[in-house]
Amino acid sequence: MEKQIAAIFSLLSFNYLMFKYWGTWKVTLLALIVNYFFICILIKSYIGLPKFIEDFNVIFIFGICILGAYNLWRKNKAGTLTEYEKRGWFLMRIYSSLFILALLVFALIFIFMEYIYGVYLWSIFMGYIFRLRLIVLGGS
Repeated sequence: MEKQIAAIFSLLSFNYLMFKYWGTWKVTLLALIVNYFFICILIKSYIGLPKFIEDFNVIFIFGICILGAYNLWRKNKAGTLTEYEKRGWFLMRIYSSLFILALLVFALIFIFMEYIYGVYLWSIFMGYIFRLRLIVLGGS
């Protein structure tokens, strides 16, 4: 219930600000995108969303993040970043570096798991295949 109340309050307050500063196409686009996500939150909290809409939302948010990073990179290259945008650009580079480092550590742990934990991935995989064969064929 708290999610619904917070989403309705956010929707109303955001739309108030959008109507107050209405006029440019960027504000209109931002209003449409944010209203789409708020409505998805409300629908999801009451009846749920289909899987393809949730997948679309993830891809859509990822695309918005990529476009924002590209915009900051372009403004940084041109030298037109404000002080606030410079701090955001710095933080985004730090978060991106930490994310890439986490992926690298996960990949290394996965690759060298047999040396670290003594677990052989191939034997685990074959054990699952053997159990699945027993289940399907009805063996013990």
